[in-house]
Amino acid sequence: MGINVRRLAIEVFCETVLLHGVVESGRRLTDLANEREPFLAINDIETYPYAGDTMIGLQRHRRGLVNKDSIVLLAERDTAAPEASGVAEMRIAKIHHRILVYTNQFAVNADIHLPAGADLEAFLEGSQGQFVPLTNATATPMEPVTPLTSFRRHFLLINRDHIAYLGTADEGEVGAVAKDSETIS
Repeated sequence: MGINVRRLAIEVFCETVLLHGVVESGRRLTDLANEREPFLAINDIETYPYAGDTMIGLQRHRRGLVNKDSIVLLAERDTAAPEASGVAEMRIAKIHHRILVYTNQFAVNADIHLPAGADLEAFLEGSQGQFVPLTNATATPMEPVTPLTSFRRHFLLINRDHIAYLGTADEGEVGAVAKDSETIS
């Protein structure tokens, strides 16, 4: 492994299965997910199907590939909120917007961060990459037969191709919603 290569423990929420594994990269998870390659290589994988009470085949794999088109949500496992870094002055100031996203598999309440004055629709249509970063996310499975329960992640990537619906909180509610509740009512 190179000097700048990190081992990232990730969880991959696909359409029918949850994968836990490790990727090795010198890049951020967002950059890695948005590379042009159609597959994401994962090591030390454990599989957890969403439905069915019997497992089919091997549940553990040394190495595997997941089709990025089938990924609904992607996150680092067991990570806390990032600490402020010294390079903040190099970043574009962004404003968070509380959103509710429905996919076929999940309902997600989260914050999306956009440059001041940016339009959400224009951002989603014009930004590069298949995966959109969200913060302060709570995801709830939509299928009642799954053993998967609601979960919170400080940072989560959502595949824009799986977004069935996206709604935003009213401008005046953004601060109150983020502070007082995890959901948009």
